Amino acid sequence: MNKEEKLKAKKIISKKNLVYEICVKKVMKIKNNIKKILDFFDIIHKKIKGVVKMKKYVCVVCGYVYDPEVGDTDGGVAAGTSFEEIPEEWVCPVCGVGKDQFEEA
Repeated sequence: MNKEEKLKAKKIISKKNLVYEICVKKVMKIKNNIKKILDFFDIIHKKIKGVVKMKKYVCVVCGYVYDPEVGDTDGGVAAGTSFEEIPEEWVCPVCGVGKDQFEEA
C-alpha cells in the first residue's frame, strides 16, 4: 500500500469512527428520552393510584376488613395494594381463609 492509499484508508476509517460516534450519541439521547418518558408515566401512575379510591374487602368468615390504604404488612402486602393485586396465595390474617372468602365492603 503506497502513501496515498494509506492516507485514503485513514480518512475512511476516520469518517466511519465519526459516524459511529454520532450514532452512539443519538442512541444515548433516545435512551435518555425514553427513560424520562417512563419516569413520567411512573409518576402519573402513582398519582392516579392515589386519586382512585381503592375498595375495601371484608372476610365473610371473621369480619376482617382489608383496607388497601393500610395493606397487610405482616402478610407481605404493602400499603397501597388493591385487593385485586394481592397474590392468590394470600390468606386472611385473622382466620386464615383465602381471598375467595372476601366480599367488597
